[in-house]
Amino acid sequence: MNKTNPTIVVVAYNRDVPLKRLLYSLSKAYYDSPVDLVISIDKNGNQDVYSLADSFNWPYGNKEVVKKEHHLGLRHHILECGDLTARYGNIILLEDDLFVSPYFYTYARQCMEFYDSDSNIAGISLYSHGYNETAYMGFLPLEDSSDVFFLQIASSWGQSWSKAQWQDFIKWYEKNKDRTFTESDKIPANVLQWAESSWKKYFIAYMIELDRYFVYPRISLSTNFSDPGIHHKTKQTRLQVPLQFFPKQWTLKPFKDSLAVYDAFHEILPEKLKQLHVDLKEYDLEIDFYGQKNLAATNREYALTAKPAVNPVQTFGKELKPIELNIVYGIEGANISLAKTENCQDYPEERLIDDLSYYYNIPTHFISDDEQIRSKEEMINQYYYGYYFETLKEKNMRIQVAERRIQDICASRSWKITEPLRSFSMFIKKLKILDQVTTPENEMEDSVKDNGSSFKEEKNIPFKETNFSPEKKVFILKKHLMEKIPVPVLCEQYGLEHAVFYRWLKEFFDSGALVFKNRENIS
Repeated sequence: MNKTNPTIVVVAYNRDVPLKRLLYSLSKAYYDSPVDLVISIDKNGNQDVYSLADSFNWPYGNKEVVKKEHHLGLRHHILECGDLTARYGNIILLEDDLFVSPYFYTYARQCMEFYDSDSNIAGISLYSHGYNETAYMGFLPLEDSSDVFFLQIASSWGQSWSKAQWQDFIKWYEKNKDRTFTESDKIPANVLQWAESSWKKYFIAYMIELDRYFVYPRISLSTNFSDPGIHHKTKQTRLQVPLQFFPKQWTLKPFKDSLAVYDAFHEILPEKLKQLHVDLKEYDLEIDFYGQKNLAATNREYALTAKPAVNPVQTFGKELKPIELNIVYGIEGANISLAKTENCQDYPEERLIDDLSYYYNIPTHFISDDEQIRSKEEMINQYYYGYYFETLKEKNMRIQVAERRIQDICASRSWKITEPLRSFSMFIKKLKILDQVTTPENEMEDSVKDNGSSFKEEKNIPFKETNFSPEKKVFILKKHLMEKIPVPVLCEQYGLEHAVFYRWLKEFFDSGALVFKNRENIS
């Protein structure tokens, strides 16, 4: 068993503020024996980075600052840092925008000792994935009485390697570094699109080809600030995860005994799920709960998938969490299909809203284009036009109720927080209410325009235009424009439909230029 104390290797470039934050978290961590620290800096023009590294006090062991003479780029910098395993044996590698738990070192050392001789393991992650980068959805691994799970995704947000683990990868990398990967390599589509600067793309391909896995903690020992840099253009918090804040002795389970083993798509391995649902054992099965796999390219006869299917053998709901429990307990529904792969269809976009609600625990009416459209259309139609034959007074009261309800939704904190989850362009495209009736002066539009919404009324609303002289029309329009009398009040007073009033207003402004032209001719 390898009991070498891992050396901490910090990877830095030109970001002094994130580096200072990471070094601060390292200084506050717990170490029960001497630990060496290496700060490796890729060549850059920010002297503050070099000064910070040189001046940082490391009382727990030796400190070495490595300053690259030439700019390497992220991929080659990581590869050179990984090669430090030849010198130090075990290393813990941390990029500069990370922050560690006080007990990250205890966890890493315990895991490295436990899994040192397991050929299935390609590395140890400090970070706990709560996010599926391929599906852009949340991820929750199955509970199996262990503090870790296994995932065929290389960790880049805090990881440790032994000398043997790194050498196995480098041998493969030297043979495949110029290779062009495709979906036939069973690599997720988003990974294939990653930039050439990504070392992680190659490590994932290596893990898939050799069927190896990273060990991940259920509670994270590192977190990611995603500071602007090579891969993040703006600061974001979606990769922040809760940190292990108190000491513990981790319960570890051998790879072969774990049920929580996931492929590169964050899908549980079929043989693991079959241990929980014996009726699945007879099927040659592909798991596709996120609906991200190209099932036409798989060599499996059946799929358990979120994609709709023709003539499914069985269907399941998507209620319990994690998602595997819906299969284990046979939850009824139509969200997941067990079907022949040849009968599986494309993943429907309309399921996106339900997925967001399921994986992130957000009520659908705060994130749903369709849900919001239906509710708002219903509000407008019911309160604005649904009672067409009621008196104008009653109708205007219903308009006010609709406006207040819309304002309440748009002003709510949940609505504002979940704004990024909504497709604004799709929202506007589908809202076809008030097409010919509404102008910018419409009170309903004014009531919500600050909240990013607009409303258009149906074109085919019936009305009967009363016969007014041109002079009378101008007189009525003047009351609204000059005296600020609300449109509903004028329409009630003169027995007008709103559509007629706004058509007059449009004609009035469209013809306004002719008045000045005629005056010029006269003068």
